[in-house]
Amino acid sequence: KNSPADLECGVLEPSKATIHWLHNGVKVEDDAKRVTMDDGSLHFVRVTRNRKRTHAGIYQCVASNSYGTTRSRNASLIVGTFK
Repeated sequence: KNSPADLECGVLEPSKATIHWLHNGVKVEDDAKRVTMDDGSLHFVRVTRNRKRTHAGIYQCVASNSYGTTRSRNASLIVGTFK
């Protein structure tokens, strides 16, 4: 919690693909806390979990090019704290 994190998307030529991420089935929109990088990875400036919003959940990378669209396997992001 409150630390940076990255989820990688293994696209061979990300410059030739359109890449976006899904969080629990909903398209991720870049904001101040998470950004899709040029290589397709999803960068979290600071992973959060609170009553209003959490980054924890299931993520999928979706890549599209002239040959079609494919999705990655599910990736689980678990947000916790040490006590």
